[in-house]
Amino acid sequence: MNEGRYTQKISSSFAQTNIVLVINFISIIVLLLLASQIGNRMWMALKSDDHFYIFPEGEEVDREKYTFRSMMSFFILLNMMVPLDLAFLIIVSKLVFTVFIENDARMYSEEYSFEEGEVVGCSVKNIDMHEDFVKINHIFCDKTGTLTKNKLIFHSIAFTNNRVYSLSQEERDNNNFSLMSSAILNQMEKDDDFDKFWKCICLCHQVSRIQLSLSSIDVSKEQ
Repeated sequence: MNEGRYTQKISSSFAQTNIVLVINFISIIVLLLLASQIGNRMWMALKSDDHFYIFPEGEEVDREKYTFRSMMSFFILLNMMVPLDLAFLIIVSKLVFTVFIENDARMYSEEYSFEEGEVVGCSVKNIDMHEDFVKINHIFCDKTGTLTKNKLIFHSIAFTNNRVYSLSQEERDNNNFSLMSSAILNQMEKDDDFDKFWKCICLCHQVSRIQLSLSSIDVSKEQ
């Protein structure tokens, strides 16, 4: 309840499949209405007397009845436009992808995946987001230390291009980031991906303003 409204996460392939299903279903409704309500009524109005082998002779043709039957018939005929087996095939393909992911040698870590003498690799717990993983460029990990009151001190930061930006002990003690900042700014001008990385860091961090009231003293705090 504290989290507010919950948004269900679905993969991009399922989102696209749902759009296709909705469009196809709307197309079916439009086509069957045109075929049954307009085409069938016009056909019976013009040709009902010629089809004596269909309509009872000497009786007035019940257009509402035959129009409803025609609508149901067209619904069954056009029902194949909704690819219900597509969702099933996507799930089967993801199960196949899971086998390859769990047996991928690049998904093993020699440092962290040894448990009780056995090499433990990737274990897939959810098959809904496979295709979305390829869109990930940067992973951010944050340790807040809310309960333990841990003091986080910046030491260094490393990137995939083997560049490491670090602070000396003196710079850490004085909170002096000038040398590292100038080096980072110079690299941002040369490397577009490096520039996008820092934009991601800036955009993914949220700042919330908290107003506290202690008796008659108002305390403003930013975190």
